[in-house]
Amino acid sequence: MERRRYGRQKFRFKDELKVGNDRFDCHIVNLSARGAHVELASSKTSVKCDPGTKVELEFNLGTGEPLNLQGNVMWCRTDESPPDEMVRHIGIEFKNPPEIYMKFIKTFHLDD
Repeated sequence: MERRRYGRQKFRFKDELKVGNDRFDCHIVNLSARGAHVELASSKTSVKCDPGTKVELEFNLGTGEPLNLQGNVMWCRTDESPPDEMVRHIGIEFKNPPEIYMKFIKTFHLDD
C-alpha cells in the first residue's frame, strides 16, 4: 500500500542535518513538497532520533545562500549492514517550508 501523499524527486545533494546541538553531514536521497529522506554521509555516524524529534535540514538550491528547512522526524531506519543499531536513514516532514523551497520543488512537477 502506497502511503506517500506527495510525489518524490530523487537527489544526491550533500547537506547538513541538525538534531539538537549536533550537526551531521548527510545526503538528501529524495525530496517532496513536504518532506525528505536523508541518509547520514558517514557509515561510522549514527544519530539518536525518534519520530517527533525536531530537526533542521540545511542545503543550497544553487542560489549561493543556504536554505534551512525545519521539520520533525517521521521515521528512522538502520543500515542493513552491521552494526544494525546505527540509525542512518531519516524521513523528515517539513513544517511550513518557505516559498523559495516550494517554487524549487514545483519545477519538478511532482504534483502532476
